[in-house]
Amino acid sequence: MAESSELLNDAERQALYELDLEEEEEENNRAYAAAASVTTADYQLSANYASSSTPNDTVAILAGPSLSGLTSGAEALSCQAQDARKERFNRHACFGVHKQNLLLQDLKRHLIYLLLGLGGLALGFTALSGLIAHSMRSTVVPYVVTVDKHGVVLNEGTLPSLSSNQDLPASVITSQLCEFVRNVRLITKDNEIQHQAILQAYAFVLPNSELAQELSTYYRNHNPFTLAQKQTVTIEIANVINVGEHTLQIDWVEHLHSADPLINRQEDQERKLRALLTYSIEDAAQQDTESILLNPLNIYIHTFIVTDVIA
Repeated sequence: MAESSELLNDAERQALYELDLEEEEEENNRAYAAAASVTTADYQLSANYASSSTPNDTVAILAGPSLSGLTSGAEALSCQAQDARKERFNRHACFGVHKQNLLLQDLKRHLIYLLLGLGGLALGFTALSGLIAHSMRSTVVPYVVTVDKHGVVLNEGTLPSLSSNQDLPASVITSQLCEFVRNVRLITKDNEIQHQAILQAYAFVLPNSELAQELSTYYRNHNPFTLAQKQTVTIEIANVINVGEHTLQIDWVEHLHSADPLINRQEDQERKLRALLTYSIEDAAQQDTESILLNPLNIYIHTFIVTDVIA
């Protein structure tokens, strides 16, 4: 039977098995019949010897070897029939070694298909994981613009991605920290500008940090929307000193303007303040799009201590 042929069903297998039994029985019958015919001939020969004048001892001597040879011949024929049946059994497609070979070939074929399927699944999951990881990466490129006090653009351009162990130019860090001071201390009648300033201030503070709690307490005690009904405050940066690594001292002047138009502008007050700030540059991997737009350089302030300057 060819390798591509399928195994027989149970009914056909049973029929072939019964056919083999019948063939075996016929061969055994033929062997026994041959042995019986030879035995009958020998018996007649023995009878002839017995009726003759030959002594009984001679007949026994002649008949003994003859009967033994006939019995051995019958046993040999029976063994040959059994060997032939075993050989047919092993060659048959439904039994024996050939059946085992077919089963092994079928198992190998199914294992190959299974391995190919598992390999395809692994490749698909790998590609899907890479696609998800790529989609989660931020595609926003920080763009920095430096302007002077008149709004004239001094420098502009994109920044490469920075990790926490890389340093930004000192002028860029100073500009960002001064902007934080302006946003925190600003008081204006324009609610939209005031709201944007508060968002910018919180963007430079890590969530749930001690400084974030202090900033929330400051806004509760000095609500800029309520204070703007009486006076407004503008900020003028006076001086910036680099005290140490990741530490700056910023001096500024606050101009307090009365909200009452009848009060002379010359009566506006000034207040000199100083702040000590410590900061760090954090990794941008966990930032969302809104945080990147508000704080593209990932500069976070940890301490903000404000004191009055007595001149």
